[in-house]
This record gives sequence, structure tokens and C-alpha cells, in this order.
Amino acid sequence: MKRLDATDNKKHMGLLLLTPVNYIDYQKMIFNLDYVEGYSERSKEKKLLYQGLVMELRHFYKKVIFLYVRETPIESETSTLSKRFEKFDCIIGDLNLNPRIPEQRSKLKMICGNDKFMALEEYTTINNNQLDHIILDKSLAKICFTTAYNNFSSDHKPIVLRLGLC
Repeated sequence: MKRLDATDNKKHMGLLLLTPVNYIDYQKMIFNLDYVEGYSERSKEKKLLYQGLVMELRHFYKKVIFLYVRETPIESETSTLSKRFEKFDCIIGDLNLNPRIPEQRSKLKMICGNDKFMALEEYTTINNNQLDHIILDKSLAKICFTTAYNNFSSDHKPIVLRLGLC
């Protein structure tokens, strides 16, 4: 288990990685576990824009980022996110971008670039928006399953990615 709270002293965000109780050695599954954060470009004060938990998966030789973006990124921040995570095979999390809004859909396409696609395309909030995303490298398209399901303790649905080993 790994818990990473945001460094901005606000109660709104944090990441929690859970492994099964009987799964003693998560190092057999993970090469590396790291934490990243980035700051907003909108103001002179240092304001946290995103935080993420990076995992390198041993079985797949893939790099995954579990990402929480605090507020809808502006164009330059989206460009920074796109460049920062372009070498990742999987981006999972709350990107605070709604594909139903044309400007935000173009930002999602910027994050996808030429090598990735939006693997999850369904509502992920109780307001029938999709703010949570699973963006995958196109090479994973045939071995992935994604979905979101209802959760009665949050306004966001948990999102799920399952990758087949074969």
C-alpha cells in the first residue's frame, strides 16, 4: 500500500495504491514506483496543478501514470502534460477534461498525440460527464478492457483497466 497526499495542504486530493492483503511482495509486479507533481502556469504563486503515481509494470514492460489534475488545464498546461507523459504507455485518472466540450476534447487529443487513444469513453461522474480517463498506447488496444462503475461514496465512478497477458 502507498499513500501520497497532495503537498498544497488542501483536503481535495491524494492518491492511494492498494494491493491485495495476501499479496506480500508487490515488487514482483512492479519495477519502480515514483511520485510526480507539476505546478500551474497561470499565476506567479506556486500552485499545484497535478500529482501522479508512476508505476513500471514488470510483466508488461510498460510505464503507467495514475494522474490527478486539480483543475481544467489551460492550453499551455495541456501541452506540458502531453510532453511530460508522452513516453508513458498508459495515463489513468482524473484529467479534468470533458470530451463533450470541443475545446477540452482537442486537449485530450493533444495528450493522446499520434501514439495513444482514449480507451475509456463513458460517463465517469454523477453529472453524466467524463472527467476520468484511461489513455493507452495504441499497441495495447487489442488486449485491454476498460469500464467505470457506480460508487455510492463519491461523485466520480471508479475506472477500471484490465490488460490481458497474452
